Amino acid sequence: MSNIGEFHQHIDEAPDKKSRTIVAVIIAIAIAGFGVYVYESGIWNPQPHQPVEDSQLPH
Repeated sequence: MSNIGEFHQHIDEAPDKKSRTIVAVIIAIAIAGFGVYVYESGIWNPQPHQPVEDSQLPH
């Protein structure tokens, strides 16, 4: 009977510095893109509403 444990290997290598940097850059670009979207949509600085006169209200 074969021993399955000898074929099963765990590789405990930490990700290299280049791959961690690439992931960090991708995350930073995603966050910056979301920030630009929020800024352009005006979610934090909504435009003031125009006052409506009584004659313009529906009856």
